[in-house]
Amino acid sequence: AMWMSETDQPGAHRVMAEVESIMAEGGVAAWVPAEVYTFRSIMWIYARKPANTMADLQLALEAARESHNWWAGVSASWRLSHTLISLRRDRDALDQLVSCLAMLEGHDDVLGVILALHASAIALIGVERQTDAARLFASVDRLGALYGFPRSAVNDEDHERHRDRAKQALTTTEWNTAYREGATFSLDEAVAHVRRIARSLPPRR
Repeated sequence: AMWMSETDQPGAHRVMAEVESIMAEGGVAAWVPAEVYTFRSIMWIYARKPANTMADLQLALEAARESHNWWAGVSASWRLSHTLISLRRDRDALDQLVSCLAMLEGHDDVLGVILALHASAIALIGVERQTDAARLFASVDRLGALYGFPRSAVNDEDHERHRDRAKQALTTTEWNTAYREGATFSLDEAVAHVRRIARSLPPRR
């Protein structure tokens, strides 16, 4: 259903209805609902229905917590942050990413951490922290190369546009200085940087 939804929405909905019917009958493993809701949220992304996407990702997070389905919880959290960014709710996205990074802690998922750092850089642009975004973009580039993940595995299709947004808000010297600083971060230092920034933001009004 998820893959069909990109080109065949009616077909995707028919298949998903079968999935929902099976779940309604009961007897499925405890970890299943969290993954179903996550995949269904992707179906809604292709349908361009962000409210449905958000609702299913919240369901996925709840189901993941109840079933201790760590993978689905991390995936739902990361996807929720990107949905919030697309809705220009960057502060909420950053909070979600802090939660995502906490879920990743203690698990050997370096790519998951780097993906969350990249999303954090994008969210930071939206809260007018372009210098910190430049630092994170640099750390993502370096850490991705260090751990063997090419830029194509880490960056989304709009990554150059996001970087250009940060560059346009800074002078060339400011960008280069911040980029050099971020390129020295270890994985733990980059995560700590995100947490420190999130704590330093002014309270919501």
